[in-house]
Amino acid sequence: MQTSIERAQQSSRATEPHGSASYMLAPHWLVVDTERSLAVLDMGGKKLFELEGQWRESVLAGSVSPSLLHFAGQGGALSAQFFQALSKSPLLPLTRASALRGFGYRQLFVELTKRCNEQCVHCYAESSPQCDEELSLESIRALLKDAKTLGFESVQLTGGDPLISSHFLDAVEECDRLKFEHVEIYTNGLALGDALYNQIRSYSLSFAFSFYSHDPDVHDRITRTPGSQRRTIEAIKRVLADGKRARAGVVLMQENFDHYPKVRELLEKIGIAPESVATIPLVMWVAGFRFVNPRVEKYFLLLAAFTNRAVAQAMMLHAFLGARR
Repeated sequence: MQTSIERAQQSSRATEPHGSASYMLAPHWLVVDTERSLAVLDMGGKKLFELEGQWRESVLAGSVSPSLLHFAGQGGALSAQFFQALSKSPLLPLTRASALRGFGYRQLFVELTKRCNEQCVHCYAESSPQCDEELSLESIRALLKDAKTLGFESVQLTGGDPLISSHFLDAVEECDRLKFEHVEIYTNGLALGDALYNQIRSYSLSFAFSFYSHDPDVHDRITRTPGSQRRTIEAIKRVLADGKRARAGVVLMQENFDHYPKVRELLEKIGIAPESVATIPLVMWVAGFRFVNPRVEKYFLLLAAFTNRAVAQAMMLHAFLGARR
């Protein structure tokens, strides 16, 4: 009779490259078994370490004794944290389904519309003012109701730009009615004038703003929208002045990679704390050519050295998607 870990290994290996199996461990660990060693990635701090021999066997067996915890603590804080987590939760096979679910349903991302009032050069959704696709109000309400039933804790309304969706105000009202713990609006802020803001200011909302450069010309070239940097800054100031929480997402690409220190400085001056500024490395494959942020390339090579190229690509994709959220 197979043990649970043996069944997990068999299931995981069916979906992984030959010679490796991958697992998830709550709250933020990714474990890759290459049959010689375990590569353990702390997805929270993006740190990596390796386990061999008895350590590897104990992890795969799910056997964590007090003496093992003691010796793990002597190996450093990171390994001690990992084995403490292993003593509380089992390894879960990394499958398509488990990767999508993660360690629990927390935040639902609802793309209200594909329409956007910017035309960013890097937009993965190919949004623009010419797009007219959007979710119906019935679909939005059904999605939010299902998410609440499944246990989602928070919702991010995004797009395109959610502010110009025909159903933006209805979506905000529905989130409030269903009493989600956290509702965030991910926007460029161009449409957040006084009239619209006054209609939503009474709701418990936070905001995330896309931002690209301290240099208005560079920012506006990326968005392909003249005056967009100025209008985004005005929107950020508007919500902060009203006591709302705000953060910023900075997509790094060739056009603005060297601007990041001054971007952080500008955003901090406006009122967004440094820890509320997230960098989003731009990684794309186009016609077989890789366009990648140099820092991500270094991270990719480090992962590849510990595991293999296919596993490293999967792990880097996970980190990229985590940054996008």
